[in-house]
Amino acid sequence: MFRQSDLHTDVERNKRATPTAAVQPAIYGILLENDQVLLQRNPETGLWQPPGQLLQPGQLPQQAISTAFQALLMFSPQAGPLVFMEEVRASTINGQPQHLTRLYYLLNRPSGVLAAIQEIGNRQDVQWTAIHDLRREKMHLGYAAIQVAWRRMHWKRMHWKEST
Repeated sequence: MFRQSDLHTDVERNKRATPTAAVQPAIYGILLENDQVLLQRNPETGLWQPPGQLLQPGQLPQQAISTAFQALLMFSPQAGPLVFMEEVRASTINGQPQHLTRLYYLLNRPSGVLAAIQEIGNRQDVQWTAIHDLRREKMHLGYAAIQVAWRRMHWKRMHWKEST
């Protein structure tokens, strides 16, 4: 015969047996201009990704994007819409499960920072890459997010031209 207390005991036993994964959000910014995307080299893998960082407790996504871009390029883009989200489950160094949520925002370059963006030329850790030259195997993360963001921008441009 089934009793409610048996169900409660099973639920409690499963909670103790299954380690809970720490949820860690990371924020990335996708800056697109002239069918190119701004990418940063991941120092651990040498592969490319959109600039970003882990979201600190109490920090808003716009603040995380501003912090990442200030450290990298000395300007803060304006965060636009959230265009892509992915969830990754992995083990940390100590073997504990980790649940990482990656949020990708489409960015707008603030007026007056064109010089800072054009001076990227000689840097090895940051580059502009043409959308048609992107290759998944050269990306650490963010390939699908960049494709979605680029299609969204193109779709908006095409529909804006049709309505005018």
